[in-house]
Amino acid sequence: MIKEKHFISYRVNFYLRHYIRKILRFLLNIIYIKIRFNKRFHCKCIFEGYDIMILCDGSVFCVCGDFGMEKPLGNIYRNSITEIWKGTEFERLRAAFRKNKLPLDYCSHCIGAALIPKNAPLPQTADFPEVVHLETTVQCNLECSFCHRDVIESQRGSKILPPKIVFQLIDEIIAHRCSKFLLLVGYGEPFLDKNSYEYCKYLKQHFPEIIIGSSSNAIPFSHYENARKLVESGIDALVLSIDGVDDKTYLRYQVGGDLEKALQGMKNIIQARRETGSFAPNIIWQYLLFNWSDKQPMIDKAIALAKEYQVDILHFLPTFSPISGISWKYIFKPYWGMIYRFCGPEREYNPHNRALIVEMKQ
Repeated sequence: MIKEKHFISYRVNFYLRHYIRKILRFLLNIIYIKIRFNKRFHCKCIFEGYDIMILCDGSVFCVCGDFGMEKPLGNIYRNSITEIWKGTEFERLRAAFRKNKLPLDYCSHCIGAALIPKNAPLPQTADFPEVVHLETTVQCNLECSFCHRDVIESQRGSKILPPKIVFQLIDEIIAHRCSKFLLLVGYGEPFLDKNSYEYCKYLKQHFPEIIIGSSSNAIPFSHYENARKLVESGIDALVLSIDGVDDKTYLRYQVGGDLEKALQGMKNIIQARRETGSFAPNIIWQYLLFNWSDKQPMIDKAIALAKEYQVDILHFLPTFSPISGISWKYIFKPYWGMIYRFCGPEREYNPHNRALIVEMKQ
């Protein structure tokens, strides 16, 4: 259970962001688009298949950042991905964009939303999503402050997506062979679902061209056998969320975690990778910058640890959540976060192309 002292802060944070989105959407639809009279709204998610999100209760949304806040656009228990993608609800959103309107509050700051020349035609709808986000479980071994697990789990109804359904989804992805990425991410710890390793292995065996990524708090991999299974699964990239370099800083956000186990998990993956002779998965250590974790000595220590452990990338990422934890030191920088590349992966890693890239020598 989330500690009671976080409850009020969580609700304030949630509703503040909720109403900010509503206000932004109103201003963009009514005022901004009239000022930018030579531009029109476009969405890469619902037209070009830039993103689709499937939650562990089968609900489908148009963007990974929604996580169940807007109305579902379908459910994979009732329809296939293709049927939902070409169905009524997705078409309703596309119709709004054709009328130059943002249909959802989340559109006001979605990474998929864009402005294009007013006379430019909207792209044709892709046959199948290019990027599929899949939350196979909402279960988590942490109780991060400002992440209200009780509310999240009650919204889902189901805490885990049955293997039969997941394999059906994977078979559909294999059959179309259009998707470039499958990302096992959501509001849970993906590797508390013990089938995650098999999902990755099965997809890679039948569709080796696809890139599989996921995220984790690294604690499951403090057991070496899990780190070994991960490497042998064929997954391409793994983001490890470890938001501090000392217990006090780390536990202020990642409540219920264990910094020693998280760091050990990261080391175990790299050791298993070395022992199997594999270059995958690429290890990205994601360090969220809060106003309690953005001090230069902390950043310097994280850089030193990343170099010592031989991670591929260290990503310092500012965040607006919780609002009380915003790192004002970094939030107004001309770049959004910093990426330190130690053993750079073949594919460029720079989410949304907004971070400052720093090349490091091992």
